[in-house]
Amino acid sequence: MKKMELRLPTILGLLVVGVGLGAGLILVKNPLRLQSFASEEEIPAEVKVSNVTDSSFTVSWITGKTVSGFVQYGEGEGSLELVMSDDRDQEKGEVGGYYTHYVTLRGLAENKEYFYKIGSGKELFGDEDKPYEITTGPGLENTPVADVSYGQIVDKENNPVEGAIIYLNLPGSDTASAISKNNGAWVIPVATVRTEDLSSFVTYDKAVTEVEIFAQGGEAGVSNVSTTTANDSPVATIELGKDYERSVNAEPVPTGAVADTGTKFSGESLAPGADSGGGGSLEILTPKQNEKLNTFRPEIVGRAPAGALVEIEINSSSPVVGKVKAGDDGTFNFSVPVDLEPGAHTLTISTTISGVLKKITKSFTVYAQGESNLPAFEATPSATLVPSPIPSTTLVPTAVPTLTVSPTATPTTMPTTTPEPPTELPTVGNVWPTILILVFGLGLLASGGFLLKSVR
Repeated sequence: MKKMELRLPTILGLLVVGVGLGAGLILVKNPLRLQSFASEEEIPAEVKVSNVTDSSFTVSWITGKTVSGFVQYGEGEGSLELVMSDDRDQEKGEVGGYYTHYVTLRGLAENKEYFYKIGSGKELFGDEDKPYEITTGPGLENTPVADVSYGQIVDKENNPVEGAIIYLNLPGSDTASAISKNNGAWVIPVATVRTEDLSSFVTYDKAVTEVEIFAQGGEAGVSNVSTTTANDSPVATIELGKDYERSVNAEPVPTGAVADTGTKFSGESLAPGADSGGGGSLEILTPKQNEKLNTFRPEIVGRAPAGALVEIEINSSSPVVGKVKAGDDGTFNFSVPVDLEPGAHTLTISTTISGVLKKITKSFTVYAQGESNLPAFEATPSATLVPSPIPSTTLVPTAVPTLTVSPTATPTTMPTTTPEPPTELPTVGNVWPTILILVFGLGLLASGGFLLKSVR
């Protein structure tokens, strides 16, 4: 009786089968660890966390080329099952590619640790090989009266920049941020900025506290602005690529003295055109009284009690009427949905505060096209910023996290059969068994690659 001999081709075929099985299982079990396919320009840079509250926080970063971005997060390091897309994608209802990326996670629990990774293109990135970690703050009561910092971002040709990220810091504060709209306008609630440890709202004087602003425009450049709270509403137009040192318009408080509480969150400190009283205040931030605008669709920015429904009416030959709800920080934005005709207009806003109907009225003028050389955001007589046209009212959508389940492959036990002893040995030189084994092994490799692609 002849002994069965294993020839070299057969051994190679069996080796291919083994490698195929092992590689397929590894790829299926560890699909998210493979980041080697991402180009260097897709790797997130300048990653920052801001706007941390008891129920939300914002993650922002930049990339070297336009690419989609998202954040995958969860309550456990190994259970990142929720996904949140870029704020602009949520507003537009479609995924876009950007140089700057801005994702706000909402609906979180207070004093809770969360883990997250940044999605750039089709890859996930963390803190080296682990997810990033962050803990939300505690719930706070007695929200201060609304106070905002706002302005406009332009490029070196004085064109509004959309998608620039603006970071704001006060002494001892956590970082607050906002992203500029398509007209270059940005608004950051200052009154609700928290301390670095998130335990309370930061205290500041509305006249002399230093304000540090960093504008990140991605490929358009960056800017640093040092100013004070007396000059942050509005901040004079910021041109990306330049740094600014704004002058101080108020006398500083002597060292060791306590700042006058009349300049901190009080109704007495509100600018002309504000109506303050018990239960909150109502104010028009822009346009200013008798302001001259070089845009047919100005944006109305103001303050009201948090959650208040503000009615807006612009009296002209074709009256414009609308409603907008003030956010949790008390600020509201209303984009005029139609072109206003050139000439004088009267703006009236109203809301009910503590059972009393409050109204504010201001006048402004819209220039005809070519009548003035003022930029669309330049105001007279001050440097007030007036947003340029926006086709419809601003909607603030509620982010609904989507559940993304990463499938885990469960290896299927391969049935084994006991072959009957061959009646005769394969003819010497017959390569068909080797060819069949090789084909089977290549099939396993291909199926492993297909599974990897499907889970990615």
